Amino acid sequence: MFRNTDRRRRKVYQSWSAIESCGKLCSLCGNTCQRIIKMGLTGPQKGAIVSSWKTLTADMKTIQENGSQLFALLFQQFPDTRGYFPWFSGMSDESMKSSGVGRAHAMAVFNGIGAFVSSLEDQECLDGLALKLCRNHLDRKIGSSRFQQMRQVYGSFLDGALGGGATADVKAAWDAFLSWLQDFLAAEEKKR
Repeated sequence: MFRNTDRRRRKVYQSWSAIESCGKLCSLCGNTCQRIIKMGLTGPQKGAIVSSWKTLTADMKTIQENGSQLFALLFQQFPDTRGYFPWFSGMSDESMKSSGVGRAHAMAVFNGIGAFVSSLEDQECLDGLALKLCRNHLDRKIGSSRFQQMRQVYGSFLDGALGGGATADVKAAWDAFLSWLQDFLAAEEKKR
């Protein structure tokens, strides 16, 4: 029997379309785990993501600079996305990068990505992280098309942040990861 606090979890797990079942019992709800989409990164792709992530997150200043640059690129290429961030309204990209709220958002986003990177070998955890990300973004009407826009700028971001380290293999690995995340989001989006 589910406690009241577990009702939302039960609803979410019961609403998942069973594309794949790993056969394990879910640690959250006790039901057989139903995955939406299994991440299919190869060992070399995971290695490329982990290695490049170490460079992208070398220290706090690097994280803040890279996170701010990622959003500056997104806002430059897709200006309407700035509307999802009312606290950036009226700010130039430079003001956003230097403001406390800009640096804080950069840190939060990079900490979230870091959780995925740290969990690349744990599909159950990846599923949980993706579901949390979906809830947070879909509740704010940020859907899979917006993640497609992030995918479009991520290669340019890597070029700027990693320089020569942004090889075709590194960019392909990140794109495969972001594609999985976008597909996961699209599947959740269809259920709403």
